[in-house]
Amino acid sequence: MTHYMQHEGRSISIAGYACTWRTLSHRDPGNRRNLFLPGAFRDVLIRPSRSIECRVHHAGPGAVIGSIRDSNLEIWEDDFGLAFCVDPVPVTSASVSIIQSIVAGWTRGASTRATVAEREIQTIDGEEVVVITRMESLLHVAPVSAPMDEATAVWCSHEVDGDLPGYLRPVAARWAESRPGADPPKGFSERGQPLGCGKLKRGSNIKRQRPESTHASANRIECSVKRGRHDPRSSCASCDVGADHGRRGRDDRFRDAVV
Repeated sequence: MTHYMQHEGRSISIAGYACTWRTLSHRDPGNRRNLFLPGAFRDVLIRPSRSIECRVHHAGPGAVIGSIRDSNLEIWEDDFGLAFCVDPVPVTSASVSIIQSIVAGWTRGASTRATVAEREIQTIDGEEVVVITRMESLLHVAPVSAPMDEATAVWCSHEVDGDLPGYLRPVAARWAESRPGADPPKGFSERGQPLGCGKLKRGSNIKRQRPESTHASANRIECSVKRGRHDPRSSCASCDVGADHGRRGRDDRFRDAVV
């Protein structure tokens, strides 16, 4: 029997953006920056592979917390980037650890592991940039401590009630607004805008289609998620920014985003 994470009697989900459009990444091992154009994952998501997973820090099979196969992982594109949601989150050592890390602020980014189908080299601001236009496959998305794309974000659903950092609230509102067929979570208006925050311009050309729910029902247990200790120096398999990540939460994380 599978049990799922809860906080104060409510199911916990993990959500965010694993990739953002037109954002210059950190330099890859080839000393080049990458930039994704809108729609890069469109072909992959027309018929998403059942093997697509969400893994904590892109680690091994023991770090899987969601998948298309298990019907608890949603992935879609909007006008900001590649959005994802793990709901519900099974109770595992990996899920408990990553939720503690997210709530504590050590993990606030995400990334993808995928293969590229089409790309081109362009000169932007005097340096060569790999512009990615189409992906061939998507293996998994992951919450990570040191993302290559600093404009990515990750949060837990129970943070939206009041603990979500201010710089993330407009991003979470955009996410809630674009999620296919979903009702806005607690803390958001019906238009997906955070309650008590300034007006957010509504995205355009967003198709809202409610998918059939295939989430398996299961007994859920209460899992107390506290602001626990987490080692910020743990490395991420997909990132090359460095091991000493430091505490996240900078208000300028989205300074390079062009949407």
